[in-house]
Amino acid sequence: MVAHALGLVRPHRLRRLALIQHVSGIEGLGERGEIYVDPPDYCILNPVAPGIVNVGLVVPLAHAKPYSARLETFMEARLRQLRHVPARLAGMKAEGPVMAMGPLAYRVGEPRLGGVLLAGDAAGFYDPFTGEGLYTALRSAELLAEVAHPALTTGDVSAAALAPYSVARRAAFADKARVTQALQFIIAHRRLANRAARFLQRRPALLGTLMGVIGDFVPPRAIWGQVLKYDIS
Repeated sequence: MVAHALGLVRPHRLRRLALIQHVSGIEGLGERGEIYVDPPDYCILNPVAPGIVNVGLVVPLAHAKPYSARLETFMEARLRQLRHVPARLAGMKAEGPVMAMGPLAYRVGEPRLGGVLLAGDAAGFYDPFTGEGLYTALRSAELLAEVAHPALTTGDVSAAALAPYSVARRAAFADKARVTQALQFIIAHRRLANRAARFLQRRPALLGTLMGVIGDFVPPRAIWGQVLKYDIS
């Protein structure tokens, strides 16, 4: 609300909508989720409780907009069109309503005025494919506190006093943003996505590093050194 009120929110070229629903009847997930990439869509199955799975479907916003009054029907039809997904969801039973989130990606400019700092999704969001929201929120809050505490202690909350936060936030998330953007480019192209999946399947160490980067417990730059070791073919 603060970012919107200050006119800082900017549209993003990645215009997508997420449809989410809790369901039962999907067997075999255990403690692991599954992702099905079928450009321009992708579907995520995420176990959230015993017998309950969160089904997420991300689609272009323009494709879903004409069906805004009947998103349940749209989601059901779209899931049937994805390769390998219909068989996986054969026993699915709805346990909650379909919820919509979007547009997912948006940019937010720096406040550049006194008394205002933005953390988490308020400072911008890209796409949930890598699930970066929670870590970004917590880490940006830590960085914000490091700047806000001395500013509040001294009573100087001017733009100049708060400026170090923006610098620190960009430095903290720039490398992960590049990885996220690279992944978005890959999953937008079926042949490239399949090729990348086969490449990673043959290289479990690299896949483990990538998952660590996505999970925010491995530095993003660790992946580039490993990629350079391989002939991508």
